[in-house]
Amino acid sequence: MEKINNTLKRVQELVKEFPNDKELGSEIRKLVKENSGTYLEQIKRENEERKKNSREEKERERMIKLCKEVVIPYDSTAFRIMFFNWIEYKRIEHGFKYKSRLSLQGALKKLSDLSKGSEEDAIMIISQSIENGWKGFFELKTNNNGKEEIGISEDYLQRIANGL
Repeated sequence: MEKINNTLKRVQELVKEFPNDKELGSEIRKLVKENSGTYLEQIKRENEERKKNSREEKERERMIKLCKEVVIPYDSTAFRIMFFNWIEYKRIEHGFKYKSRLSLQGALKKLSDLSKGSEEDAIMIISQSIENGWKGFFELKTNNNGKEEIGISEDYLQRIANGL
């Protein structure tokens, strides 16, 4: 930005030095040629940033409107925040956008089914999916890699100990 300002100042100086001279045109053309990439790139970056922000804002507004049309299974602020984080995560990480009320409602239903109606489990499922980079919701993983714990009775352990 500083380089652009310096270029503009230099153009103003040239205009004062050569008010009606043909050299003015050639001097300004040299300056423009030397700095046009910088100036044009800056303008292009600013325009792209404005467009990007505008698109993101429109997408947020669309999702807020869509979320108002669905039935949220849990009414707490914690769940709502976590679910909005899920929507944002899907958009950023996987380029996915819920396109309709039905698809969003379907995701909420699956989450509710997997959590068996437990809000705490639903929040943990969302968190698990985000942490693992998953595209969808899955049952909570257990510490034993999903395998059923095999209980060994005290009686069995006692018989083994006595047999030694």
